[in-house]
Amino acid sequence: SSLDNIELKFPLKWYGSLLMTSGVNPSVEQDVNQVYQALGLPDGVIEFGKVSSAGTYETWRLGCTVNDISTLHALFHALEGLPGVRMLI
Repeated sequence: SSLDNIELKFPLKWYGSLLMTSGVNPSVEQDVNQVYQALGLPDGVIEFGKVSSAGTYETWRLGCTVNDISTLHALFHALEGLPGVRMLI
């Protein structure tokens, strides 16, 4: 992946956003918290961002401290696999 060519210093504080199809997954917050727990990320944060003007998409702001590259890859993979996810940015 493109991450492998970048020199990352661990542990690092990661911040991202999940772009979701509105209304598809009512348990987004719970699902993301389960991902954090499964990967041993105790300081994981999830905050509802906003709904698009047309009401089709919603954004969730995420953040956590990640200790190594394999955990970072696992985090991205798990988040991208959640129901209703359009994009992880």
